[in-house]
Amino acid sequence: MVKNEKKPPLSDFDPISKRSFHYTRILKQNPKE
Repeated sequence: MVKNEKKPPLSDFDPISKRSFHYTRILKQNPKE
């Protein structure tokens, strides 16, 4: 998230994209879930 502060991506303006990115990140961290 620190990188986002330097260069905020479009997801910062799009809550849907941000949510999808966060959800994908969780799947990568916890593939069992």
